[in-house]
Amino acid sequence: MAESPREYPLLWWTGWFNEYPFENRIINDCGLPYQCRMTHNKATYDQTKVILFHAQNVYGSFPLPNEQDTLKGEKAWVLNSLEAPQYVEYDDRLTKLFSHLWTVTRDADFPDSYFQSGVNGLLSVVLKKPRMSLEEKNKRRKLPREQGGIAPVAWVVSNCHASNQRANYVAELARHIDIDIYGRCKPHLPWPKNEDGKELTVDELVEQYKFYLSFENSNCDDYVTEKLYRPFLLGNVPVVDGPRNYSRFSPTENALIQTDNFSNAAELAKYLKKLDADDEAYLSHLRYKVPKDPSHIPTLEDLSPNFVKEWYNEGRPEDWGTDGHGTYCKVCKFAHDMEEGIYQFDVNKRIGKATTCQRDKHRNVIVSEVDNSPPVQDQPPPPLVQDQPPQPLVQDQPSPPTTVDSAPKDKGHVVSEDRVAVESSEVVWAYDLFFPILLFALAVFVALFSKRLRRIFRERKHSQDKGGLPFSTPAYDL
Repeated sequence: MAESPREYPLLWWTGWFNEYPFENRIINDCGLPYQCRMTHNKATYDQTKVILFHAQNVYGSFPLPNEQDTLKGEKAWVLNSLEAPQYVEYDDRLTKLFSHLWTVTRDADFPDSYFQSGVNGLLSVVLKKPRMSLEEKNKRRKLPREQGGIAPVAWVVSNCHASNQRANYVAELARHIDIDIYGRCKPHLPWPKNEDGKELTVDELVEQYKFYLSFENSNCDDYVTEKLYRPFLLGNVPVVDGPRNYSRFSPTENALIQTDNFSNAAELAKYLKKLDADDEAYLSHLRYKVPKDPSHIPTLEDLSPNFVKEWYNEGRPEDWGTDGHGTYCKVCKFAHDMEEGIYQFDVNKRIGKATTCQRDKHRNVIVSEVDNSPPVQDQPPPPLVQDQPPQPLVQDQPSPPTTVDSAPKDKGHVVSEDRVAVESSEVVWAYDLFFPILLFALAVFVALFSKRLRRIFRERKHSQDKGGLPFSTPAYDL
């Protein structure tokens, strides 16, 4: 009987959003002669060299362990987040306690991402043929609205108050070019249906458009989410707004159209209109999917060498990718090296405060006056979440990496808070009515409760008038 490999523990001190999904999760597919086991059981703290903290849950997980364990280098405290930097990452009272960072930035101790490495991951997705031909898209573009005509640009969005206030930029862009907006944020179009009355899936809807707005909710280094995966999969030209540098995520030099490369939204709209009217110019952004020679099948050689280098790996330890699987393997090896004394711990190493974000990027976008083009009536976004005092965790568990059925199945990943596209107009309708219904129910409850209290007081007063004690009347269930 083969001897079981040695096992190294990894302790999650916090939950992960509102769940505890890592209990007894084993990491044993890394090509290593040992394995690791994750747990949420804090009783194992003394046996564990690597302690993991989910950034969104830190404030709800006090008391923290003995900070001297990490300040002396006896244990590594690893802060984990696949989101844009959270409260804790701006709080120097806490960042000075964490020795290692597991996040989406390329220079993190454990860099991660929303995409899958390897030839069967993101690389194969970007080489897929567009779901709908340009001829079909042009045909839809020329139809009148009442006959199913569409805009050149689509945006599916559910987070209406993103911290970077991207809605301001979209509102200005929409004054210069038609944009079809779907989801929860008003104004939005009703979710379309097939001829049989069934609602379209997100893919069926988005695949019809020439351009898709892949706008992140925050502008931070390397923070690129499933919003870019969808146009890669379906064959739209992505219009992106996120980190300053998209080179890691661009299949070719001109595969992406970045807002930062235009002086304002009007200039971007002008360029999109030009591409909409010129098929050859439009296809120049999709040549990695649609080669000029129809007989040519796109390969890795059609992609940027830097892009291939970033996302290609053979699964060997030295080639672990920057995705969920690769990062878990790196953390497991780190636990082994800590336990065996291989890792030389620098007691002065701390993650420090987050510095990679453009805070509030679109707050000051000025919406221009353009005749015959009504403005988008968005409500002003609330103050930045980061400006509010830290609160205990109240977030719901985010959804899997994407609603696209064939999305990459990164192990254990969930993605950003506005990653869930609303796939049903009924869902939007219910969402819009929820708060009015709740307020009405509360009003009814208060009215009934007040009526009952008045009745109790009247009966008690009557009892006292008869000489009884204040609480001599029968008890009421309040």
